[in-house]
Amino acid sequence: MAGFSLSRTLDAPLARAALRASALGLSARRLLVLGLLIGLLALPAIALGRFWVGFALILASRAAALVGRVNAPELAAKLAAIFFASLPFAFALADPTRALAAAFALFGFVAFVCVRRVDTIVELVCTVLFAVACAVTGWFSLIAYALGIACFVAVGATLAREAT
Repeated sequence: MAGFSLSRTLDAPLARAALRASALGLSARRLLVLGLLIGLLALPAIALGRFWVGFALILASRAAALVGRVNAPELAAKLAAIFFASLPFAFALADPTRALAAAFALFGFVAFVCVRRVDTIVELVCTVLFAVACAVTGWFSLIAYALGIACFVAVGATLAREAT
Protein backbone atom coordinates (compact mmCIF):
# COMPACT_ATOMS: atom_id res chain seq x y z
CA MET A 1 0.00 0.00 0.00
CA ALA A 2 1.44 3.35 -1.01
CA GLY A 3 1.65 6.10 1.61
CA PHE A 4 -0.23 9.36 1.48
CA SER A 5 1.45 12.08 -0.55
CA LEU A 6 0.15 15.63 -0.33
CA SER A 7 2.04 16.54 -3.47
CA ARG A 8 0.40 13.72 -5.48
CA THR A 9 -2.99 14.61 -3.99
CA LEU A 10 -2.65 18.18 -5.25
CA ASP A 11 -1.35 17.28 -8.71
CA ALA A 12 -4.72 16.54 -10.36
CA PRO A 13 -6.64 19.61 -9.09
CA LEU A 14 -3.71 21.90 -9.86
CA ALA A 15 -3.41 20.43 -13.37
CA ARG A 16 -7.13 21.07 -13.96
CA ALA A 17 -6.77 24.64 -12.70
CA ALA A 18 -3.74 25.15 -14.99
CA LEU A 19 -5.78 23.94 -17.98
CA ARG A 20 -8.60 26.36 -17.12
CA ALA A 21 -6.13 29.22 -16.72
CA SER A 22 -4.53 28.36 -20.04
CA ALA A 23 -7.95 28.37 -21.72
CA LEU A 24 -8.38 31.92 -20.39
CA GLY A 25 -5.05 32.94 -21.91
CA LEU A 26 -3.04 32.80 -18.69
CA SER A 27 0.18 30.91 -19.33
CA ALA A 28 2.19 29.37 -16.51
CA ARG A 29 4.78 32.13 -16.77
CA ARG A 30 2.11 34.84 -16.58
CA LEU A 31 0.54 33.20 -13.54
CA LEU A 32 3.90 32.92 -11.82
CA VAL A 33 4.85 36.54 -12.49
CA LEU A 34 1.37 37.66 -11.43
CA GLY A 35 1.75 35.58 -8.25
CA LEU A 36 5.11 37.21 -7.53
CA LEU A 37 3.78 40.72 -8.12
CA ILE A 38 0.74 40.15 -5.92
CA GLY A 39 2.99 38.61 -3.30
CA LEU A 40 5.43 41.51 -3.34
CA LEU A 41 2.50 43.81 -2.58
CA ALA A 42 2.29 41.98 0.75
CA LEU A 43 5.66 43.49 1.72
CA PRO A 44 4.46 47.11 2.06
CA ALA A 45 1.12 45.97 3.49
CA ILE A 46 2.82 44.01 6.27
CA ALA A 47 5.49 46.67 6.79
CA LEU A 48 2.72 49.24 7.33
CA GLY A 49 0.97 47.00 9.82
CA ARG A 50 -1.86 46.00 7.49
CA PHE A 51 -1.46 42.34 8.38
CA TRP A 52 -4.87 41.17 7.14
CA VAL A 53 -4.21 42.78 3.77
CA GLY A 54 -0.84 41.01 3.76
CA PHE A 55 -2.59 37.78 4.68
CA ALA A 56 -4.99 38.09 1.71
CA LEU A 57 -2.18 39.01 -0.68
CA ILE A 58 -0.07 36.04 0.46
CA LEU A 59 -2.94 33.63 -0.17
CA ALA A 60 -3.84 35.16 -3.57
CA SER A 61 -0.19 35.15 -4.59
CA ARG A 62 0.39 31.54 -3.69
CA ALA A 63 -2.84 30.40 -5.36
CA ALA A 64 -1.64 31.87 -8.66
CA ALA A 65 1.86 30.48 -8.13
CA LEU A 66 0.67 26.95 -7.32
CA VAL A 67 -1.37 26.82 -10.52
CA GLY A 68 1.55 28.23 -12.55
CA ARG A 69 3.97 25.78 -10.94
CA VAL A 70 2.31 22.87 -12.79
CA ASN A 71 3.83 23.82 -16.15
CA ALA A 72 6.91 25.82 -15.08
CA PRO A 73 8.33 24.32 -11.88
CA GLU A 74 11.86 25.72 -12.27
CA LEU A 75 10.67 29.31 -12.70
CA ALA A 76 8.17 28.78 -9.89
CA ALA A 77 10.94 27.72 -7.50
CA LYS A 78 13.02 30.80 -8.31
CA LEU A 79 10.14 33.25 -7.93
CA ALA A 80 8.91 31.55 -4.75
CA ALA A 81 12.34 32.02 -3.19
CA ILE A 82 12.22 35.75 -3.97
CA PHE A 83 8.70 36.06 -2.59
CA PHE A 84 9.33 34.15 0.64
CA ALA A 85 12.55 36.09 1.28
CA SER A 86 10.52 39.32 1.22
CA LEU A 87 8.20 38.31 4.06
CA PRO A 88 10.64 38.23 7.00
CA PHE A 89 11.94 41.58 5.77
CA ALA A 90 8.39 42.96 5.81
CA PHE A 91 7.83 41.81 9.39
CA ALA A 92 11.14 43.36 10.46
CA LEU A 93 10.08 46.66 8.88
CA ALA A 94 6.74 46.51 10.69
CA ASP A 95 8.47 46.03 14.06
CA PRO A 96 12.26 46.37 14.26
CA THR A 97 12.31 44.28 17.46
CA ARG A 98 11.62 41.33 15.14
CA ALA A 99 14.73 41.97 13.04
CA LEU A 100 16.86 39.25 14.65
CA ALA A 101 14.17 36.61 14.18
CA ALA A 102 13.63 37.81 10.60
CA ALA A 103 17.36 37.66 9.88
CA PHE A 104 17.58 34.12 11.29
CA ALA A 105 14.65 32.99 9.10
CA LEU A 106 16.25 34.59 6.04
CA PHE A 107 19.63 33.01 6.81
CA GLY A 108 18.05 29.57 7.09
CA PHE A 109 15.92 30.09 4.00
CA VAL A 110 18.87 31.25 1.88
CA ALA A 111 20.88 28.22 3.00
CA PHE A 112 17.89 26.03 2.11
CA VAL A 113 17.45 27.39 -1.42
CA CYS A 114 21.20 26.99 -2.03
CA VAL A 115 20.97 23.22 -1.58
CA ARG A 116 17.32 22.40 -2.37
CA ARG A 117 14.59 23.59 -4.67
CA VAL A 118 11.45 25.21 -3.28
CA ASP A 119 8.84 22.58 -4.18
CA THR A 120 5.08 22.48 -3.66
CA ILE A 121 5.29 21.16 -0.10
CA VAL A 122 7.86 23.75 0.97
CA GLU A 123 5.75 26.46 -0.63
CA LEU A 124 2.62 25.30 1.20
CA VAL A 125 4.40 25.12 4.55
CA CYS A 126 5.91 28.58 4.16
CA THR A 127 2.55 29.97 3.03
CA VAL A 128 0.80 28.59 6.09
CA LEU A 129 3.53 29.83 8.43
CA PHE A 130 3.52 33.39 7.09
CA ALA A 131 -0.28 33.49 6.88
CA VAL A 132 -0.43 32.50 10.56
CA ALA A 133 2.17 35.18 11.32
CA CYS A 134 -0.12 37.74 9.68
CA ALA A 135 -3.14 36.49 11.61
CA VAL A 136 -1.31 36.28 14.95
CA THR A 137 1.48 38.85 14.63
CA GLY A 138 2.80 38.18 18.12
CA TRP A 139 3.87 34.73 16.92
CA PHE A 140 6.12 36.01 14.15
CA SER A 141 9.39 35.60 16.05
CA LEU A 142 8.54 32.05 17.14
CA ILE A 143 7.50 31.17 13.58
CA ALA A 144 10.65 32.77 12.14
CA TYR A 145 12.96 30.88 14.50
CA ALA A 146 11.09 27.62 13.83
CA LEU A 147 11.33 28.18 10.07
CA GLY A 148 15.05 28.95 10.31
CA ILE A 149 15.69 25.83 12.38
CA ALA A 150 13.64 23.67 9.99
CA CYS A 151 15.58 25.06 7.03
CA PHE A 152 18.92 24.33 8.70
CA VAL A 153 17.80 20.78 9.58
CA ALA A 154 16.73 20.21 5.96
CA VAL A 155 20.05 21.61 4.71
CA GLY A 156 21.99 19.36 7.07
CA ALA A 157 19.99 16.29 6.05
CA THR A 158 20.43 17.08 2.36
CA LEU A 159 24.17 17.63 2.67
CA ALA A 160 24.60 14.47 4.77
CA ARG A 161 22.67 12.43 2.19
CA GLU A 162 24.79 13.87 -0.62
CA ALA A 163 28.01 13.10 1.29
CA THR A 164 27.24 9.39 1.48
